[in-house]
Parts: sequence; structure tokens; C-alpha cells
Amino acid sequence: MTQNKGNSTSIDDIPNEILHQIVSLIPLKEAARTIILSSSWKHLWTPIQVSLNINSDQTRSQNSSQQMKRTVSSFLNTYANSYRILNLSFLDTNSPTQETVFMKVIKGVDKEFT
Repeated sequence: MTQNKGNSTSIDDIPNEILHQIVSLIPLKEAARTIILSSSWKHLWTPIQVSLNINSDQTRSQNSSQQMKRTVSSFLNTYANSYRILNLSFLDTNSPTQETVFMKVIKGVDKEFT
């Protein structure tokens, strides 16, 4: 859009906080398509708030447990700074994976757990 003074502005000049709000109002599939608009929009479509609840009671076998660990790791890497609250429940409380995942979560949380 062009201003009266002859200065031009582009969509890239809009603050990310406002763009996040706009993109959050459209379906996720459409929001993900916004990445073609600008390289700076690459992660704009990722949710601002994410609540992930995992209960390892549902993953009793070793194979499904490994799959859960890969899924959680992939999720945390994808949503780097987007998540606020994460609840994890592990059957094996001595699991080194539990500590690793918990520490990774702490790095991404900007509010206290509630």
C-alpha cells in the first residue's frame, strides 16, 4: 500500500505479533501456506500457544515408547519457542529420556507451569 508521502510499505513491515494474530484467525492449513509470501514468514504459521499432553500409559511397548519419544522430540523442535505448557507423564520415572525431554521443555517455556 502506498502512503501520501510517497513512502511505500510492504507486508514485511507489519510487526510479527500482529501477523501472528492475523494468521491465527485462519485455518491452520491456509496459515501454513503463507510461507510462500515471504521467507520471514517461515515460522509465522506455527501456533502461538500449544498444549501438549502425553501419557506414557498408552505407550507400554518398547516400540511405541520409542515412537512417542521421536514424536515428542520432533514436535519440540518444530515449535521451538511456541509452546507454553507441557505436561509429561512417564511410567518409568528413572528414564534418562524423561530428564532430557523435561530440560528441553524448560528452555522453551516462558511462563511458569500451572
